[in-house]
Amino acid sequence: MTGSREGDERSALPDGVSVSIGTVEPLLNQAGQTQSATDLVIAPVELHRRNLKRRLTNAGLPLDAFRFTEPGHVASLVLAKKGRATGSLDRVDRLALLGEILAEETEVTDRFRMILGGKPGQNGKAVEQVRTELEAMTNYHPARVDGFRRVAESVPTPIDADAGDVLTGTIAVERELGRRTSKATSERAIVRRATRALAGADGSAWAEAFPTVERVVVVGLSTVPAPLVDLVAAIAATCDVEVRWMLRRGTGPFLKTRLTELLAVPTPGRVVVT
Repeated sequence: MTGSREGDERSALPDGVSVSIGTVEPLLNQAGQTQSATDLVIAPVELHRRNLKRRLTNAGLPLDAFRFTEPGHVASLVLAKKGRATGSLDRVDRLALLGEILAEETEVTDRFRMILGGKPGQNGKAVEQVRTELEAMTNYHPARVDGFRRVAESVPTPIDADAGDVLTGTIAVERELGRRTSKATSERAIVRRATRALAGADGSAWAEAFPTVERVVVVGLSTVPAPLVDLVAAIAATCDVEVRWMLRRGTGPFLKTRLTELLAVPTPGRVVVT
């Protein structure tokens, strides 16, 4: 990567945040530089963490400088340092609650009946898939939800009405799930809680959880989910660390554009559901 390209990439990103595409050499170069874990490597999928460890090992490079993890674990450690609960519903428990919610006559069932037809209670897995995808796209941030709504209103009928029902119904589902459990509604909800905890504090919880970390490196992405982006944005804004996103050569340019759009929202961690 040339210096000018690196400069162009940095110019569209917050201070302390950079992107590299098609190479993990900056990460590999850290191997052997220290015997403490100065680089927190976040990879959402375990396979990617294993592959990176294997690459380091096959190259004869030590792992001492790295701490490999995933977003939910980072969020849980931060919340634990602040004395916050870290439990969340797993998919099985969430589907059971969704079955109860969709069996009732509420705004939720009205919206999803228009989309799915029949009895929404028999389509819990479809509703869960929609909830998961919208959560990944927006993290329920007000600016992103408004953007989704504007796009929905701009497409032809009847797709506009269906998209509007998906959005309104999914937000109602998330709100109702929250009313029926003392746990976070998903692991991504734990990530949102940690994002807000970091954004509203002085970084002390981060320093306690990761006292030797100087860099946060995000790798192994096929998409850039909004909950992860918001968490890392809060880390970059409030903690004394560098942040580098390492994207693949084929998808990197597109994902970088998506990443820049996601980072543009103010106050990461804000939500329209409570």
